[in-house]
Amino acid sequence: MVKVKNPEDIIRMVMSTDYSKKRIFSIVAHIDHGKTTATDYLLRRAGLMRPEDAGQLQMTDSDDEEQARGITIFTSVVLLSFNDSRKPDDEDPFILQINDTPGHISFTGEVSRALRGSDGAIILIDALEGVMTQTETNIRLAVGEEFCKPVLFINKVDRLISELKLSPQDTFAKIDKITREANELIKKVRPEGSKWTVDFAKNSVTVGSAKHGWGFTYEILIEKGLKPQDVFAKYNEGDVQWLRDNLALDEPMLRMVVDHLPDPVSAAKYRIPHIWGGDLSSELGQALQKSDPNGPLYGMITKIFLDPKRNYAATLIGRVFSGTFNQTDTIYLVNSDSKNRVKRLGVMEITDLLDIPKIPAGNLFAIFGFICPSGETFMLGNDVPKDKEERKRIPSFEKINYACEAVVSRSIKPKDPHEIDKLDDVVGKWIKADPTAEYRRDNESGEFILSGIDPLQIEILTKRINNQVKINIGEPIIVYREKIT
Repeated sequence: MVKVKNPEDIIRMVMSTDYSKKRIFSIVAHIDHGKTTATDYLLRRAGLMRPEDAGQLQMTDSDDEEQARGITIFTSVVLLSFNDSRKPDDEDPFILQINDTPGHISFTGEVSRALRGSDGAIILIDALEGVMTQTETNIRLAVGEEFCKPVLFINKVDRLISELKLSPQDTFAKIDKITREANELIKKVRPEGSKWTVDFAKNSVTVGSAKHGWGFTYEILIEKGLKPQDVFAKYNEGDVQWLRDNLALDEPMLRMVVDHLPDPVSAAKYRIPHIWGGDLSSELGQALQKSDPNGPLYGMITKIFLDPKRNYAATLIGRVFSGTFNQTDTIYLVNSDSKNRVKRLGVMEITDLLDIPKIPAGNLFAIFGFICPSGETFMLGNDVPKDKEERKRIPSFEKINYACEAVVSRSIKPKDPHEIDKLDDVVGKWIKADPTAEYRRDNESGEFILSGIDPLQIEILTKRINNQVKINIGEPIIVYREKIT
């Protein structure tokens, strides 16, 4: 269980409508570039782990399968407060709502769904490997598909020094090259009229080492009276503790977030016209574009978490885009045309729900009580017209675009033929949680066919299913498709 250090502060800040102090963002990266290790240092700042565990514990990889494989499979949500040390007289901290997303292509659907609920993204790149295929995909998804403003963290700079033996000048030349390559990708897909780029001189690029817990922006070097070569010399001398003490990684990353990523109100002005297809001049359209807590309740379910520790009961995670979500509300699911009562409402701290009586627009949330497909639009149940034809005209959020299609299939059937209905129910829940997978019955063979992005996704999914219903699994069948991009 995650022990929240300051639950009263978190509850108060979530319920606050001072949006200038709120940021919702995702951390995205190619696999093994150090994203979850970097997140540890943000958790340390929040008091969710001991300082000596940061960089080692990889706390957001809480699932048994994640720990066994050493990769992130599911998006984890973390909330933390941040007091800006540059403003000692400001007693009100920022509240940051963070999605730690998977880096493996098999689980890119988790990234897409997390980005829908975010306003910004930290793009994390390994200094040694540079821009990789999933880096390109993540920039396209974050900046191009979901209009999430980017900042950049160049990680594993220590490897340039210890493995490549680069001089300080060559190390910074490598950092500059990565920054330019990232900007080229950002410029290709950024929203029309925006000037989004990342720039070390403007403090929207952090450089450092998540493994060793240090990092800096240009601003922090100036404050400390240091030059990059001073930092690299300290690392060469093996004085990692000095680097941690004087250039703690969480400070530059969090400053970068609050300075360069937008608050929910600022982001809503350009994101809502892109992700919502309704009438922007309507009462609802105006409320959405202002992230108005007093507007009609309207939001989206972006993630389903099936908890093995609660008999695979569903936790629905999403975002309130307009109005205020109350613990006693009954909500209407627009695409499913159904009403559902909420049993618990709150926010997630990795795997634990912190109960909150009401959550205004501009926040992530978590609820217990029912299950629905990821990507579902919801509104207040009391506001729903009785006429079915009118309900069909209720606008929903645009469908989330996924980077990959389901091209790998395996047949599955229960070992006990009497459990065919149970299998159908279990698989249906997992497909709701991850719509990048598909499930159908082959009329010719009578078998059930499970399809996914690649063999790893199917392997993980069949393991989950087998934990609930014992199944026989067929060999993988890969279908190659041409796709025009």
